[in-house]
Amino acid sequence: MGETNEQEIRDAVQKRYAAAARQVKVQRRASCCSDSGCCDSHTPQLYDLSQLAEVPDNAALASLGCGNPTLLAELKPGETVLDLGSGGGIDVLLSARRVGPSGMAYGLDMTDEMLELARENATRAGVANVQFLKGEMESIPLPDASVDVIISNCVINLSADKDRVLSEAFRVLKPGGRFAVADMVVQGGSLPDSVRKVMSLWAGCIAGALSEEEYRQKLAGAGFEGVDLQVLKVYTKDDVPEEYHEELSKAQGADPDTRVISAFVKARKALEGERKTRIAIGKAGSDNELRGHLPGTRAAGLQGSVGGPTVPPAKGCCGDQVKSYFRRVATQWDQLRQGYFTEEVRESAMARAGLTPESVVADVGAGTGFMLAGLAPRVRQAYGFDNSPEMLDVARANLSELPNVELKLSEGASLPVAAGSFDAVFANMYLHHAPDPAAAIAELARVLKPSGRLVITDMDKHDHEWLREEMADLWMGFERSEVEGWYRAAGLSDIRVECTERSCCAASASREASISVFVACGIVGA
Repeated sequence: MGETNEQEIRDAVQKRYAAAARQVKVQRRASCCSDSGCCDSHTPQLYDLSQLAEVPDNAALASLGCGNPTLLAELKPGETVLDLGSGGGIDVLLSARRVGPSGMAYGLDMTDEMLELARENATRAGVANVQFLKGEMESIPLPDASVDVIISNCVINLSADKDRVLSEAFRVLKPGGRFAVADMVVQGGSLPDSVRKVMSLWAGCIAGALSEEEYRQKLAGAGFEGVDLQVLKVYTKDDVPEEYHEELSKAQGADPDTRVISAFVKARKALEGERKTRIAIGKAGSDNELRGHLPGTRAAGLQGSVGGPTVPPAKGCCGDQVKSYFRRVATQWDQLRQGYFTEEVRESAMARAGLTPESVVADVGAGTGFMLAGLAPRVRQAYGFDNSPEMLDVARANLSELPNVELKLSEGASLPVAAGSFDAVFANMYLHHAPDPAAAIAELARVLKPSGRLVITDMDKHDHEWLREEMADLWMGFERSEVEGWYRAAGLSDIRVECTERSCCAASASREASISVFVACGIVGA
């Protein structure tokens, strides 16, 4: 389907659901396909009375689904859940209560009116462990491997690019994570093209429904395993609302064996060990065959997904010398860094980031977690990226009591994260280990949300060449004007590069070197 049609579908869906949200605000019943339609909520049938008592009336009124994924997904305390197409928020609020205070429930929706309604419902419900994100499910604004369970309620059928949706779902799921959605599915035959071309039927949950075979194939193609489908309801002509009868009567060529159902579709992402075993067994096939089953990634402005452009190999952030150095000093690093990266430096960096309790932040070159230890108590979620397994092992031990920290092994020059994922990105004593500092800054800026802040803490230019050998430094600090230029080239504005303190860089007892530490801050889209 061409780009124009995809946009037409998106516009039709957005228009319909914006109207549904507005209806709810004036206390009129809203449903995807009217009171008896193909994906009418029939809220009392999908949610028992005890569940409805947990959410505001407006959340129930805005339920536009065809199932109850919060029950079907078997949520557990402490899990992180993502609801694709969260609407008025009923499934997010119920999920938040299931996973408890130690868990987290995200809702993703592209419609401003629905997001406003959902946030109001969360406030009324008094549920704190929720966050509603604006975005499209074809480009989920969350990092790789950040979610335990993905749910959705009669929404994936609305996408014109389901391969991309499923690839993105696979990307953000943790190893062992579960895909558990309610959706419209076609069985027996297939829908005629004349039905699929009607925009109102896309918005009405009919035209975009995949066949059961297509659903299974696309999930497997995205990398999922254990695919299963359970029929929830078989729809008849009487279930289709009158507003669609005229459109359907014009459609010709429908297979008499075709039936439209609502279904619970589930699958899982293999654990790391299982994944490696399967790939190793599959090595008899070509690299291209295997690549089609790997999760999509984002790097350097390119997007990789099944059938999409190939992402070039990640450029390493550090040479072998640097990796070898940090492997050797990982268990000593907390003592070594105290000589030049102090709590005062950390406080200075955090003060420039405009953090709130709802912020989602990243620390690139996270090392043993010193920066994350300061960030985590102040934000909703903190992610740490580092390419040294040994440093991350120490960080996991240091941060074990902070449930809102996620650590990931990753090259800083090619972060496995969607563009616009973070409210703030920190890079502390990382830049002088990057082979290409300008490219590193561009990558850090890429993953910032509009108006997000990039805060880099590093060293002013100096002449202590012995640091190249003793601490594997690739750069002897930077001219502040140089860093400011790289920020501007990366699209940041309101740039400030200033000294935070004079710090003693004690790589060895006999070689103390007074080095000025700077903090560079800039804003995306300001």
